[in-house]
Amino acid sequence: MNTGDDERYIPLERDGRDTVVTVASERKAEAEHVETAQMDSDALARLSDPALAARRERIAAQVKDRSRLTWMPASELMRHSSQRVADAISHGQERLHRAARDATVAGTRKVAQAVGERVRGLGTPRPVIGRPQQSEPVVTRQGI
Repeated sequence: MNTGDDERYIPLERDGRDTVVTVASERKAEAEHVETAQMDSDALARLSDPALAARRERIAAQVKDRSRLTWMPASELMRHSSQRVADAISHGQERLHRAARDATVAGTRKVAQAVGERVRGLGTPRPVIGRPQQSEPVVTRQGI
């Protein structure tokens, strides 16, 4: 609980209810202040758990990184930000081009399949994709 000045709070039992009295001014806190103080002490107890030490260190490192970024010169901060934006745009363009290419390939296959089915439905032979077969060889031994 933060009152603005440095005071210690002592919980007292009175009339079956917990009340809090400050040492310096002997002011009484209301019920919601007592609940807040209890929540604060519970949070401190959880933070003192050894299993959370690594988490506290990570949070401290993140805060330190944020403060370092805050104190960057404006030109460096702008360069850093613009580079991140450029990377994000480039990544988005790559994904867009990949999606368009995949859609084009899939669309071309569907069109070719539909044309093939239509041609087969007309009773004509299926077109052969590749090199056409020739009935006579172009160069014979007698022509040499």
